[in-house]
Amino acid sequence: MNIIEVAEKRELSARKQRLIRKANIPRSCQIARLESPPRGLAPFYKSARKITPIACPSDQVELQNKQWPERGIILQGTKRCGKTFLAAALLRELIETHSATGYFQNVNDLFHELKWAMDRPQGREGLTSERIVRRLCDCEYLVLDDLAAYRATPWQLEEMYYLVNYRLVNLKFTIFTQDTPWDDMRSTVDTDLIAPFERLFGRVMEMCRAPWTLPAQNIVEVQT
Repeated sequence: MNIIEVAEKRELSARKQRLIRKANIPRSCQIARLESPPRGLAPFYKSARKITPIACPSDQVELQNKQWPERGIILQGTKRCGKTFLAAALLRELIETHSATGYFQNVNDLFHELKWAMDRPQGREGLTSERIVRRLCDCEYLVLDDLAAYRATPWQLEEMYYLVNYRLVNLKFTIFTQDTPWDDMRSTVDTDLIAPFERLFGRVMEMCRAPWTLPAQNIVEVQT
């Protein structure tokens, strides 16, 4: 390996580290790696590793027969079963493998940030609601963590539909986590919001296959 190749390799490694630092991965998940699965979750981590090389950036996706390729996964299970940890591990792996942008976003936090930004038009350091949404729309890989955590309102459903639909039609890969199956979530939605709720989750299902249902366990207790 010559000097130029060594320099290029170092620059690529440095770029990946910068992308990881900007990805907003929670501190509790900083150690998450696909090669180190918690007990009881090895099959899911193995499947996630198989996804990584084929979940290429959107500009490399080839449409076959004019059908959407699978551009997302849903991680489903009880609280503390390891969904968020696995999502963070997969996000890190995707960023490092493809040297592409990624971001981790808790859904409940997202709506708090949007409301905060709208109440203060200049936002924190100029961060407006439009810039918050654009950041999530444009990154190549996105985790939307705890999809069922928010109380569905017309505004929330509209914002979430815009984000999911944009990522779908632009072939951006998205990882969703949720505690509650959709039928259970649907039963908590006001009658007049059922139609927009179903429209949103119809788009989610266009991106993903059936949810990966993780076993009911406490990942903290399993690891100790």
